[in-house]
Amino acid sequence: MTQYKTRVATTCAALLLSVALPANAGSLNKSIKIDAGATSSGASSVNGSVTAGEGAIVSGDLSTVNGRVSLANGVQAEDVESVNGRVQVGDDCIVDSVSTVNGRNQIGERVRVSGDVETVNGGVTVGRGTSVSGDVNAVNGKIELIGVSVEGDVVNTNGGMDLNEGTTINGSVVVRKPKGWWTSKKKQQIPRVVIGPNGVISGTLRLEREVELFVHETASIGSVEGDNIDMQRYSGSEP
Repeated sequence: MTQYKTRVATTCAALLLSVALPANAGSLNKSIKIDAGATSSGASSVNGSVTAGEGAIVSGDLSTVNGRVSLANGVQAEDVESVNGRVQVGDDCIVDSVSTVNGRNQIGERVRVSGDVETVNGGVTVGRGTSVSGDVNAVNGKIELIGVSVEGDVVNTNGGMDLNEGTTINGSVVVRKPKGWWTSKKKQQIPRVVIGPNGVISGTLRLEREVELFVHETASIGSVEGDNIDMQRYSGSEP
């Protein structure tokens, strides 16, 4: 988690620097919109949303500090980032990475992500036919993958996971042990991990804390590591 927090801090610093000294279309206190079908070198804002219309081609990043980043269907861009706000990526997009600190990542169907998808305080939802070449990370929020291919690892701490409809993970699935104030029993909840129908985990299923683990009878998983693991097999669409 320390490594992930370092990456988040670096991302925040880079966002603030790029917004303060934008080399592309930048704004301090208003929203930016890239029209459908337009080409752009990127866009950044401090207090405003950033939107790219259908089929827009962006050769740089789309980022904001306080606001939402939205990509319509078929957009191409590099890094898509927000510090305090949701990131929404439409269907059939091509991006390098998707990240937030305080906000939800919602990614549509048949999207290609060549890097990571990550958030600290917020959930991650990824739709059918999407491929992620890097990792999927969340700390305080649920990860929901629906028919998704992930080359790297899927890592969470407090939000649980729902890996459904033939989701394939070539790396490992990890539930980390919470640290700091999350270790308080009063505030801690047991996360729920579901490996759904036809799911495949090629790497290790590593559970560093107590979880409710449900694995569909048609799912295939690698080795399972952790103490006091109670794995429940189920049939049907839901455990």
